[in-house]
Order: sequence, then C-alpha cells, then structure tokens
Amino acid sequence: MRQWPRGWAILPTMSSRSFVFAVFAAALPAQQFKVIPAGMDFVEGPSVSTVPFSATTSGIQMLISASSITSSVGYVNGIRFRPSQVTSTQSSLGFTKNYQVRCFTVAMTPFQFEALATPYDPNLVIGGAVATTVFNGPVTFPPVAQFAVAPPPFTIHFPFSSPYIVDASQGNLLVMLESTDLTATPGTYRIDAVQFRETEITGIAAPIDTVGCGVNGTTLTSTPVATQIVDNGQISVSLASAPAAAFPAAVVMLSLTRADIDLGAVGLFGCTSRMGSFDFSQFAIATGGVYAPTIWSIPNDPYLRGLGLVTQSLGLSASGNFADSAVSNAHALRIGENQLPPTITAMYGFHTVTTTVDNWFHGAVGGISPVVQLEGLFP
Repeated sequence: MRQWPRGWAILPTMSSRSFVFAVFAAALPAQQFKVIPAGMDFVEGPSVSTVPFSATTSGIQMLISASSITSSVGYVNGIRFRPSQVTSTQSSLGFTKNYQVRCFTVAMTPFQFEALATPYDPNLVIGGAVATTVFNGPVTFPPVAQFAVAPPPFTIHFPFSSPYIVDASQGNLLVMLESTDLTATPGTYRIDAVQFRETEITGIAAPIDTVGCGVNGTTLTSTPVATQIVDNGQISVSLASAPAAAFPAAVVMLSLTRADIDLGAVGLFGCTSRMGSFDFSQFAIATGGVYAPTIWSIPNDPYLRGLGLVTQSLGLSASGNFADSAVSNAHALRIGENQLPPTITAMYGFHTVTTTVDNWFHGAVGGISPVVQLEGLFP
C-alpha cells in the first residue's frame, strides 16, 4: 500500500469539528527567533509599508509590547524585515544605505501610541527613556520582483552590536530606525506589514502560491474566507475543480506548520505540498461537480488569537490512481480576534521629509506595523 508523504496524512474528522490544539498549548522552550505580530511567520501581511526604505531621509518608531516578546527577561540581538509581494508590473531595485537603530524601554503601550494625534512628537513615545545605539552602518537591500511563493525570507537584516535586554516588568520595547546619509533610494521599496483596523473583525488568508499542480489538464482551486477566521468563528474552505467533475472527492487539510515538500517521490511530479505536521483533514465529496464548503469551527478561546496555519487540498481522481490526483493552491491563515477595538501588540510611526513636510505620522484607524523577525532569546 502506498504511504502518504509527511504532511499529507488523512485524519478522519466530523465536518464541523472544533479545533483541539493540545499540542500547541504545551510549554514551549525559549525561542531564538520571534516574529511580530504573532502568527505572521509564514503568513504574508495584507498591508504594505513603503517607509522607511523608500526615501533619502526617513525613519520609524516601532513600539512592541514586551509581553509579546517575553514573559520574563530576554534579549534582542538583531531585527529583520522582509520584502512585500509586488504585482507583475512592480519591482523594487536593490541598494545599500546607512541606517542607525536605537532601542528604548518605554512606559507607553502600543494602544496609547495609536491613540496619539497625528502628526505627533516622537519624544512623547520615548518619554525620557535612555537610548541604546545597537546598530549604525550600511544595510544592503535585495532587489525584489514578483514572488512565485510567498512570503519571502526576512532578508533585510540589522544585526545588533550588542544584545538589548527586554524586561517585561520594566516597560515595552521601542525600536527607532533612521537613515543617516543622504544617498537617494532608487525608488519605492515595499516591506511586508499588517494593520488591525478598529472597524473590522477579520482573520488573514494570504496566498502562498496562486496555483497548485494539475494532471491531464485538470486543476483544483482552494479558497478560504478570511473574515470568518476569528475566535468563535470558523475556517471555511471552498473548492472548485476544472473541469467541474474532474475530481469526485478531495481532501481538505490544515496544518499548524509549513513545510515545502516535493511530491515527485510519490508520483505527483511538479507538485509541492506546503503542509507541515499536526494535520487536520476532511473529505469533501462533489455533488454534480460542486463541493459544499469544508468547515472547522474555532473555539471562543483567546489563546488561539494570532495562531498561524496552512491550508491546501488534494483532488482525488475517479481512477483511484494517486498519480492522477491534483494539488490545489495553498493559503497561510492567521486567526484574528472577535472583538473591537482589536488588541494592539505593535504599532509604528514614520518620519516623512519633503520640501514642505518634516513630521512624524502614524496610522489613525488601527494598529499598523511592519512584520519583523526579532533575533535573540525570548523565554
């Protein structure tokens, strides 16, 4: 009997079975990398930031709740950003430019930061805290074209000259990043970002790839509904095959992790599984070529907020031959919170300098922040 490759194990479920993430609730060891906001490790943000890497003179203040970094005392020894997805008509040229990064431990919270009037005085966020310069020098930005698979790695790196201590009992982490030379940037450089709006209750469903792989001209498309992916909501995945009756059945899968696995070894040449471990799977049966939505209910548990998942589906051929199966496109999901205003764990403001403007601004309709990866130790 042919075995399913890792990440493609079929687990029987009820169609509206609730999540049971006991393994996720287990105590985790201290981490060496932490992505902020939580759950965005393999989920591309639905927003884009063009600051601070698209102007000759620019900067940002990024305020991160210490409780989202460590529960006690940890340290940060570097920060990374990642480029954002661009369209087929966009691109970002590579360049090298000098920047300075200073860290502060401040009393202000991201929620209080978002409540400030804009434009604002950056010293209000600093509040008299003492700066520690952790980086001062050149940074190289890679050129960016449209990605076949998203999100890209965190390739924009600011390694700290010495670790910065984060003590959750003393305040929150403020990272202040500013350009230090007058070298002009070659154009618009977009970085991945996320915004939690005060007026919207929604999760995130971000494409990993836009197409899966077909067989003999048949394809399977998977579409999750982002707005419903919140605590006390549901993950709803709709399937469509082409032609309509191509696959009488399909397996719809969720995973808590992502792993890009070449399925050529099991006969699906040119196909890639995006599924990691800890799968939750359901069978979907096509009636007249139409699949009913596959649904998992999400418990009303705040602990699940910010959880990242991957979904992908496998179309099963009427021939019964696994090699005639087709793999759908894949999505990365992030569970949002079913309340307004949203909890804001990170917030940023940006410095805009033109011939007529020299001010600091921030978003006024919710918490917005670049997606960053912190390096260090985070007990």
